[in-house]
Amino acid sequence: MLAVREGDNWRLDVTNFVDRVYAESAFYEAEITAPANFGLVTSGQLISKKPGENNSIVYLSRTGPVREFAMSLGDFAVEEAQAGAIVVRVYKARKSNLDAQQVSRVAVGALKVYEKRFGPYPYPVLNFHLQPGTYDGGDEYPGLVMLYSAGQVNPVTRYMVAHETAHQWWYGVVGDDIYRESWLDEAFAQYSGIIYDEDAENQDVAARDWEREVMVRYRQALQDGNLPILRSLADFGNFNVYYRTVYGKGALFLRTLRQEIGDAAFFKALQVYYQRYRYQISTSAAVQKTFEEVSGRSLDSIFRLWLKGT
Repeated sequence: MLAVREGDNWRLDVTNFVDRVYAESAFYEAEITAPANFGLVTSGQLISKKPGENNSIVYLSRTGPVREFAMSLGDFAVEEAQAGAIVVRVYKARKSNLDAQQVSRVAVGALKVYEKRFGPYPYPVLNFHLQPGTYDGGDEYPGLVMLYSAGQVNPVTRYMVAHETAHQWWYGVVGDDIYRESWLDEAFAQYSGIIYDEDAENQDVAARDWEREVMVRYRQALQDGNLPILRSLADFGNFNVYYRTVYGKGALFLRTLRQEIGDAAFFKALQVYYQRYRYQISTSAAVQKTFEEVSGRSLDSIFRLWLKGT
């Protein structure tokens, strides 16, 4: 990941929060030397490979415009599926019993929903590296998602697949300054998981996920003081307060905004927003401007209430 330059200075923010990516889009080319008995998966595409020294293989990987370059190396088994023209691959350790097929099913469904609702996925491949973990969660990179499952793939894992896939749109293509406006990609990805449920699963699944993934956190956010969602990372004090406010209250704000302007304007605004700010750094003001333009009305009061608490 390359640091962002603003004017005459580099942005060198640091945080111990796990959500920490602020990066411009760039083209990456990486030459990687790896043991010949291991497989390699990267952001972008593997263009070539050739024998290297000491029983190694030299790979060349290139990307389109991405905010980070990531890779995984291991002895992989792979599950492959297709979402229209997009190839979905789920990698796991060869001896792992984690359900890669279920992950690929959800990823295919999420890609189809998000392409319809938001706009086209810009890359030919979406890769997942499914790993055992102490919790169900994930880390998103352009074209490559690290997915962790505490056991067998379950409803929480399913929701996380939809959430992390949404980050390809919100963070991957439409970027943001997470240090200053941290709600912009996580709240969007969190609510996108619910949109996936509504369109690809069913209303009962959507209702259960809404309660577990959003409302539980929102009620905790109220106990934290009902903070406005537009805050810098440092202003949240600790990760749990940030997590509950952005993932809970932030997602509830987007549903409230949808109810306020109606489905047609809401989804049209998301499409316009995605196209207008692709590969750029967006802002909260840009979100408000786009939704006001599409809906044809002032939304200042609802944005001020939820984003600033005024």
